[in-house]
Amino acid sequence: MTYPGGKNAAGAYQRIINYMPPHATYVEAFLGSGAVLRNKRPADRNIGIDLSAEALALCLDLAAGNTSHLSLIEDDALALLPVLKTMLDDRRLIDRPDTLIYADPPYVMDTRKGGALYDHEMTDADHERLLATLRSARCMVMISGYRSPLYDAALTGWHRIDYKAQTRQGLADESLWLNFRPPLELHDYGHLGADYRERERIRRKRRRWADKIAGMDRLERLAVMDALKAAGGAE
Repeated sequence: MTYPGGKNAAGAYQRIINYMPPHATYVEAFLGSGAVLRNKRPADRNIGIDLSAEALALCLDLAAGNTSHLSLIEDDALALLPVLKTMLDDRRLIDRPDTLIYADPPYVMDTRKGGALYDHEMTDADHERLLATLRSARCMVMISGYRSPLYDAALTGWHRIDYKAQTRQGLADESLWLNFRPPLELHDYGHLGADYRERERIRRKRRRWADKIAGMDRLERLAVMDALKAAGGAE
């Protein structure tokens, strides 16, 4: 599980959500308190996996009843990710191009200042097994962690975003690896912005424009939408 304060820290889960392309199925491995899962716009199917029953209970509690289309599974993500399917399709989710997997595993022990922090730790061999699974995935994959020789070697060719994250030991250099290019279209625009001030500026602008468009008569509203569509197609 993610230790308390991990992806809940200001700006951490927003940054991750802002790199998520459109997807139909979302799988979050090593869920912890589920800050990303709880704050992103739900996909058609949303699955959280963690070995800790306490972590899953905390995620449900913090979700405050907003659990539509949500499945939480108490299991080992290392074993489950390669075989996970839905009742509607016999294909493994890891093979579906419309699946997005976000993995936030316990970080490699040698990269940490604080030693053991998780209910269920991972050995280097566990990390190698996880990385082998995710490298072979045909779906979209995002992985959080600290840079290490193990991850740098395994994820050569992946796109890496480096940023500062707040931890219990202070600011740390964290990385987000993607097996796809940073998207030109997002699944969720609700957290867009590099920091709190920019996110609030964009939210206010969205509200103002939405209110203006809602106040127009139907044909004027369609004309504005047509112009916005044309502007988007010109990019």
